[in-house]
Amino acid sequence: MHPKEVIDRVVEMEIWNNSVWVNHSEKLFFIPIWRNANTSFMNNIAEQFGFLLEKNVDLTGYTGFTIIRHPEKRITGQIWRACVNQNFSIEYVLSNLEKNISVDVHMDTQCSFLANYDIQYYLDLDNLQPVNHSTIDKIIEVLKQPIKVKDSQLDNEFSNKVKTYLNENTQYHDIIRSYYKQDIQLYFKQFKTVGIIGLGNIGNTLYNLLKSCGVKVRGYDIKNNADGLDNTLSSDLIWICVDTPTVGWGDNVNDAPSDYNIDNLKNVLSNINNTPVIVGCTVSPGTCRELEYSGPLYYMPFLISQGDIQNGLQNPDCWFLGSDNINDSIVLDLLSTFSNSKVNKGTLEEAELAKVLYNSWIIQKINFANWAGDLSRAVGNANSNQIMKWLADSNKLITSSAYMLPGWGDGGPCHPRDNLMMSWLSNKHCLDYDPAMNNHITRIKQAELLVKRIIKTNLPVRILGKSYKKNTTDTTGSYSLIVEQLLQKHNIQVTWEDEPTTQEDLCYVLAHDDFYGHVPSSNSVVINLWKE
Repeated sequence: MHPKEVIDRVVEMEIWNNSVWVNHSEKLFFIPIWRNANTSFMNNIAEQFGFLLEKNVDLTGYTGFTIIRHPEKRITGQIWRACVNQNFSIEYVLSNLEKNISVDVHMDTQCSFLANYDIQYYLDLDNLQPVNHSTIDKIIEVLKQPIKVKDSQLDNEFSNKVKTYLNENTQYHDIIRSYYKQDIQLYFKQFKTVGIIGLGNIGNTLYNLLKSCGVKVRGYDIKNNADGLDNTLSSDLIWICVDTPTVGWGDNVNDAPSDYNIDNLKNVLSNINNTPVIVGCTVSPGTCRELEYSGPLYYMPFLISQGDIQNGLQNPDCWFLGSDNINDSIVLDLLSTFSNSKVNKGTLEEAELAKVLYNSWIIQKINFANWAGDLSRAVGNANSNQIMKWLADSNKLITSSAYMLPGWGDGGPCHPRDNLMMSWLSNKHCLDYDPAMNNHITRIKQAELLVKRIIKTNLPVRILGKSYKKNTTDTTGSYSLIVEQLLQKHNIQVTWEDEPTTQEDLCYVLAHDDFYGHVPSSNSVVINLWKE
């Protein structure tokens, strides 16, 4: 079909089904994708370069090319066109995406247009670059030329409305990324390169994994030049996987606490200028902010088990992604190419803390299980494996999300006293270590730290919640009483939630995450451990 006829019949969707633009003399074909300069190709390129629109053509021996975009840049035009064509609301279009439904051909994925074709050249509509093919490069020059926009003022206004809607309804961002995941992967693999600095156990496995997934990857290590330092540093995204050693590794009984040595990390960063950087090596909380790197910096540590690194890279419990940058698309795009695990996003410090708390929690679990083993042997006639399996199956309070958020200290007629008995039991059987007493001391020390905060307010103290938990009057084992006793050591008297409300300036301490009808004055201070 000649381009002029196509222009006359452009709204007839049947002419586009299974159709491609073909130049037989050059053995060249172009796959049109809606919202990817298809109209520009039809109006300004097809006739000039001898293309015809043909159906079910044999393309054996032909060279294929197409134009793609990052889905985040394509989505506004897609929604706009779908709404205009079908008289849909923006919410209707997006809510169907959440159900994996494309309500209009303009909402289809780019990969769906390309599924049956062998494409040699992909052009990025938003960053057109020559590909060293004479005809395609000439087409690129035409595409670069400014064209008159035929959209009406109403269309422009509606397009802006879509942008505003997406900015205000951020819950759709992940839905869009999920629906167009294959498009994101395609775009990243075609147009982005990843440079890995540090090709040790993790870095080398990551390098090979990315390469096997079709990602353009470069690597360098002081012991393995691989793709060269300069070439690696010229990548679009740098992932640093160098060692951050400590004085002690936990394999010596005399090991003492120390920070990580970040000299290797600093040396790498000193050679990078403004390129987005992922710090993958473990650092202590606060480190990344102190690095003062001039470009986009992301902290994304590895949650892997040595000996099974590739599986740990592809299927970790999750990813912790910390950054001050609003736009983390490049990192999320990269992750989509090799891992389906959930990404938890937060500040640099949150990601740094999460990584080391993750490992600290594991060692606490191991120590607890081994404590159960030692106690079982000491008590006798007890199988610790069976006991721990029972606990592992207790998925309401033990192996669940219960008690996994910060808040008020533990209390009640059971937990504190049972813990103290376990301290007695450990001493009775001469274990020479006492996790239960460590728990008790930690409980008291956390209360002491809270008391220091309260004292600094220089205000009278009202604790809202005297009982050991909400919805009971029982004060047995109440953590609130511990806090009161510690305050009394500083000659500070406590009032409780049963006091009448007042306009007095107070330090309100919310033991139960409830104000119980009290309304703090403007100069009052509220301490709520449940919400911090």
